[in-house]
Amino acid sequence: MFKSNKNDKKITIYKDALRITLIYTIIASLWIFFSDSLLGKITKDINDIKYISMYKGLFFVFITSALLFFLIKSKLFEINKSHIKLAKSYQNLKNTHQKLIIIKKELNEQYKALKSSHEKLIRNAYYDFITGLPNRILFYEMLEEMINIHKKNKKRLAVIYLDIDNFKTINDIVGHIKADNLLREFSQKLLTVIKDGVFLSRIGGDEFGFIVPEINDNIDIEHCLKKLNGVFRGEWKLDNYDFFISISMGISIYPDDAYDAATLVQNADIALNKAKTSGKNKWCYFQKEFNVEIIKINEIENGLRHALSNNEFYLVYQPIYKISDEKVKGAEALLRWQHPQKGMISPNDFIPIAENSGLIIPIGNWVLKDANRQINEWKSLCRDDFSISINTSIKQFQDSSFLNIIKEFSSVGLLNPNNINIEITETSAMEDVETTINALYNLKELGLKVILDDFGIGYSSLNYLQTLPIDMLKIDKSFIMSMMEASKETKIIKNLIELAHVLRIEVVAEGVETEEQFKILKDQGCDYIQGYLISKPISAGEFRDKFLPKKSHYDGQ
Repeated sequence: MFKSNKNDKKITIYKDALRITLIYTIIASLWIFFSDSLLGKITKDINDIKYISMYKGLFFVFITSALLFFLIKSKLFEINKSHIKLAKSYQNLKNTHQKLIIIKKELNEQYKALKSSHEKLIRNAYYDFITGLPNRILFYEMLEEMINIHKKNKKRLAVIYLDIDNFKTINDIVGHIKADNLLREFSQKLLTVIKDGVFLSRIGGDEFGFIVPEINDNIDIEHCLKKLNGVFRGEWKLDNYDFFISISMGISIYPDDAYDAATLVQNADIALNKAKTSGKNKWCYFQKEFNVEIIKINEIENGLRHALSNNEFYLVYQPIYKISDEKVKGAEALLRWQHPQKGMISPNDFIPIAENSGLIIPIGNWVLKDANRQINEWKSLCRDDFSISINTSIKQFQDSSFLNIIKEFSSVGLLNPNNINIEITETSAMEDVETTINALYNLKELGLKVILDDFGIGYSSLNYLQTLPIDMLKIDKSFIMSMMEASKETKIIKNLIELAHVLRIEVVAEGVETEEQFKILKDQGCDYIQGYLISKPISAGEFRDKFLPKKSHYDGQ
């Protein structure tokens, strides 16, 4: 296009030059022809002709010079004008070039900023800001990609879900910032023990995910699991506190357990929960039977949501016998559930589900109200120091309605704090020590007694025994079952009783079934016993008929 325009301009210039030349030639020729003809008519004198011809030539030269002058001047003006215009255009181009250089520089800076922002967005979207590890989103994307690769290669891979046991306790003691530092250190240790090719991610909270590619059999996984478990055994020091950290792990395998990423992860999580409910500090492979358990759990949870409104719950009472007085001085209220279709459902089956679903709060409040109603009904038959113990959950402590019910009943005289004891398991108390201590002090201020249940099976019992504001502790029945003269359990129980008495805490032995056990506990100074030797848990009517109108049948006679 530009070449064509240039050629057109060149042709136009040639045409203009040719036109001027032709005009000049015609005019000059006509001038010579007519002037010579006219000169011949004017004179025949050769001298005159000579002089006139000379003047005629000079005139022609003058006219031609004037014409050339005007033509050249016009062209020079045009050339000069073009030159000025070109100079201005050049300056404009130069200025534009400088501006473009500045704009280019600015664009480069903007590009770098955008690139940095893009990288930051990618990092925020795909990486955990605390540990720097890939996050859940990237974990899923990588797992889907690796499943596709293993599908083509017909190879197996494993997903491992890892969780730090009792991390919430660490968080509560040292705070989130220092607990985050622990997570960073923890993640760095994980990186040191995994082999090349294993993909590690922080899924969230204290959960980590691993993708172990190209496994031949479970031996490959076991090697990885043992390395992980070995690293985290032992003591960790944080903020002048010593923690013994353990981990639980759940494993699912492609294609044995699932064909897609979502189900594979879900199954690993199910296996992890199974490991934790089995006592923590373990690992567990997913089994298809676990899905049956999940369906069962879902059915129980749905049933629990209607059990209160359908009046399916009731309480039974197991007597608590005071050894020194040789009398039944109280009872533990135990929850029972009679399902309309499934029949009697064990507390071991529905209490953990109620805890996890949050339904334990309304159920626990119902237990408190019904136990209080029952002791008011027995008021005329009971001694003043008779009390009913009810089991409570840490979630109830965290909910204001539990404390409000006690305050409300106390304010209108429907609840005598001396007749109600609150039991909390040692394991629950250790889950959130600070919350537990605050809640227990609130209960103590209202005049209620606090009992620490299942004592002896926790991992830090003696450390917190002085801190928790408790009036009584119950030695777990697992110690009592193995107890006999000179046994290790007997010596442990003796030491626990002596320690509790030093701290002015009374002791109840659970699960007492034989006279031999009773005699040993009596000799060791145990304060109370509870178990089938006195009575199994019985209905309120049976309890009233058996223990309230007269002295306990086990009264030393």
